[in-house]
Amino acid sequence: EVIGFGAFEDSNLSSVVFPSGINITTLGYRAFFNADGLNSIVVPSSVVSIDYYAFAYCDNLKVVEFEEGSQLTGVYEGVFYGCTSLSSLILPISVREISDFAFYGCHKLKSIPILDGTELLEIGAYSFAYADIDNLILPSSIVAIGDYAFVSNKLKEVSIFVDDPQELLLGFAIFADNDLEYLELPFLGSYLGDEFWLGYVFGAGDPKSNTK
Repeated sequence: EVIGFGAFEDSNLSSVVFPSGINITTLGYRAFFNADGLNSIVVPSSVVSIDYYAFAYCDNLKVVEFEEGSQLTGVYEGVFYGCTSLSSLILPISVREISDFAFYGCHKLKSIPILDGTELLEIGAYSFAYADIDNLILPSSIVAIGDYAFVSNKLKEVSIFVDDPQELLLGFAIFADNDLEYLELPFLGSYLGDEFWLGYVFGAGDPKSNTK
């Protein structure tokens, strides 16, 4: 039921085949960490959890697929950290959380890998930092985007529509170092005394201090 801690870490594994009907529920911490030969994988529908850094530094991993009926609820910290070749991935509709550093440094990932109808709630800090995303449309279910979540991408257009704008939490510098031409938010900024302030989502410091 479990592929355990570091099971195939630093291995020369080139492919993974799961038999039909397998009941694996967890791909453990660093399970395939730095398995450089791995270029694709199909994750069984029975998998509920992919633990921290499970596929981190799999430099040649290009394609990740999830079986129909997937029960996966979260992509946790650093799962695909540094997967510089990853370009084809669509998360199952069951995913509610994309945690810190989940897709950090995935230089070939050009879009957020979610389906219409996904009720994603949270995108963690640095989760898509240094990826290659150029267009961002998020589901209305989103309630939190962490610090530096999309720093140093290629974003030109961002649209965020949420069910309850008062519940939306936007982290510091989430859009820093991008090429934004269009931004649509259900949000006016933060109060600083009697003034609104939006600059922090682009990485600006407190306008009443010397930070930038």
